Amino acid sequence: MDSDSTEYFPQIPPAGRELIAAVATDGTKAAIYSTYLSAIERATQRIWLTNAYFAPNRKMRKALLAAVKRGVDVRLIVPGFTDSGLILHASRASFDELLSGGVRIFEQRYALLHAKTAVIDGALSTVGSSNLDMRSFLHNNEVNAVVVGTAFGSRLEQVFQKDQANSTELNLAKWRQRSVVEKLKEVGSSLFSYWL
Repeated sequence: MDSDSTEYFPQIPPAGRELIAAVATDGTKAAIYSTYLSAIERATQRIWLTNAYFAPNRKMRKALLAAVKRGVDVRLIVPGFTDSGLILHASRASFDELLSGGVRIFEQRYALLHAKTAVIDGALSTVGSSNLDMRSFLHNNEVNAVVVGTAFGSRLEQVFQKDQANSTELNLAKWRQRSVVEKLKEVGSSLFSYWL
C-alpha cells in the first residue's frame, strides 16, 4: 500500500484566508483573558464587545478606559435583563466608571442576550463561551475561537451594529439618577463578582 495515496491522505483545499485559533481555559493560565487584554491594549481604532455576563477585573477596566484615551471607539453591548439578577447588578457596578471614561454602553432589552463576542480594529475577532469575568477566565471550562482576518471581522461588526441598533444606549447623567436601592444591589453584588 502506497503511504502517499490520496485515498488515505486526500488533498485539502484552502477554506479561507483567516487565521483561526481555539483558546481555552486550562485552570492555571488565563489564556482567554490574556488574549482579550492584549488585543484591548493594542487596539488603535475600535473595540466592540458583546457580553452576557460582564464583570471585568480592574486591570481590564483600566485597559478599556486607556483605549478610549488613545482615541479608540470602545462600545459594549450588555443585557438589559438576564437569568441571573446577581450578575446583572455586579455588571452594572462598573458602568459609572466606564461611562465616565467614555465607554459607550448599550443595553439589549428585546431578547435574552447570551452572546460572547468581540471585534477589535475589524481584524481580530473572538466568539465563544467565555464571559468577561474571572470565573470564566480561570475556573470554568471555556473555549473561544479567535479569528485574525478582516473578512470575518467585517461580518462580526455588521452583527454588532444590528444588535446595537436594537439596544438602548446608557446616558451617564441619567444613569446616576437610578435609585439608591439599585446602587446598593450593585455594590453588594460586586463583592461576589469574582465567583459569579
